[in-house]
Amino acid sequence: MNIHEYQAKAILARYGIPLPESDVAETADAAAALASRIAGSRWAVKAQVLAGGRGRAGGVRLVDSPEAAGSAAQSLLGQRLVTARTGPEGRVVRRVSVERVIDHDRSLYVAALIDRASASVALIGARHGGEDIEERAARDAGLIEQEVRLPDGRFNLQLRGVTRVEIRDFVQDSPYRVATVRVLDDQNENGGEEVEGEKRRLLASCASLLQEISGAGQHPMALDTGVPFALIVNTLCQTLALDPTAKQQLLEQNDLLLRCRSLIDILDRRWQEIALRHVDQDGSTGEVH
Repeated sequence: MNIHEYQAKAILARYGIPLPESDVAETADAAAALASRIAGSRWAVKAQVLAGGRGRAGGVRLVDSPEAAGSAAQSLLGQRLVTARTGPEGRVVRRVSVERVIDHDRSLYVAALIDRASASVALIGARHGGEDIEERAARDAGLIEQEVRLPDGRFNLQLRGVTRVEIRDFVQDSPYRVATVRVLDDQNENGGEEVEGEKRRLLASCASLLQEISGAGQHPMALDTGVPFALIVNTLCQTLALDPTAKQQLLEQNDLLLRCRSLIDILDRRWQEIALRHVDQDGSTGEVH
């Protein structure tokens, strides 16, 4: 599910979460009018695109007058914003939000995500937030979050981040477990016709599975094609609920295309298993819905 920042804040506000006053505009004049209406002396004009890293890419402008808010919106609207998460093609800015800037002592990061292994919602957080949270998360990648012993005595480790690594040695057990690792390179990571074709197949399999689970088959579901191929594949490898040995075998495939094709097979089997549960109860037709 992809929703814009202003849409997410509207949902939070309905549940009583305190938020800085803000609204969304599609023109420069509307942005200036919003800044005049919203009480305060400074405002943030923020590009509304489905991508992280907007602040670093110039998609967030701090202004101190309604006129400056209009000018900032004018410079953003209709432009293609390229961030670390959009890929080189970027995203066209069609809306901006205008938000009152508030004074703060600390910036924290909190997120809610679906933990498929436990079929529950998991809360994750970091003691430092801010516009460089993506970069900080990348720097902190590799911290061990979960481990599962394999039948052959090895461990399948779930690490923070999506980079595949090989554990070389453990150098500390307490108070935190620390290991030395070697980052594994992905073969066939760079774009090309074959890579783009497999990426589309993988996203189509994910969309079909999500539609079947949600029961929204009559509404076509499109997933974000701008996410880098390796990020899609490695995130799915990490988060899919699989037998530990099967997951280990999947992650040990160095060829990204082969790993992608294995994922497509897994997702297609999951789709078939779920679809078969929807067979007509009388069993007379054998039709799958």
